[in-house]
Amino acid sequence: MPSSQAAFVERWPIFRQWPEAIAWLEMQANLGLAPRTLEAYARGVADYFSVCAREAIDPLTAERPEVARYVRDLTRRARFDLLRKRVLAN
Repeated sequence: MPSSQAAFVERWPIFRQWPEAIAWLEMQANLGLAPRTLEAYARGVADYFSVCAREAIDPLTAERPEVARYVRDLTRRARFDLLRKRVLAN
């Protein structure tokens, strides 16, 4: 496994189960995306794959209803984070 692949897997272990995600991230790196952009993409893909694993969804064959469930989960977590930050700020 090349070092960049190892770095992705070390930081986001969920990628061990999905070599397709690593291949996609490698392609993005080969296209010259900035390191912080790659990190943001990897973080987002890892989050999606983690929610899919929790919900027993195959992330590679998910269709609109499954993706909508992920978006709903993401929105719920974002609202919670905003509320928590507001409370902590007070």
